[in-house]
Amino acid sequence: MAATAGTIFAIGLATKQGYAIDAYVPDAAGGVWTFDDGAGAGSGSTAWYSFPEDVVITDISMAGAPTATKGRITSNGLPSGNIVRFGSHLYSLNSRPVLNIKIQGGKRLGIVNMT
Repeated sequence: MAATAGTIFAIGLATKQGYAIDAYVPDAAGGVWTFDDGAGAGSGSTAWYSFPEDVVITDISMAGAPTATKGRITSNGLPSGNIVRFGSHLYSLNSRPVLNIKIQGGKRLGIVNMT
């Protein structure tokens, strides 16, 4: 396949504010997602995103499935037990699983592709 665009949706725990973060999803296993830093998400964008408050990620979606089949969520560079399977999270699916992934405000959220 090819690299694609993605979006992460989160809700602030204290403010209930919604966050929609655009991402660049690389194609291959081991690729690191990059996030919109104000100029759009692309291969040269920042490889992490920090929310200003504690949040719950409720949805991760993407335009197309890359060759990698899943992604591991990291916090400050450390792998978490949270893995997103890409085939279940395409923009076109109205039955994407609802996520409930808590991320502390100020921590560096990242996603690394896996096979």
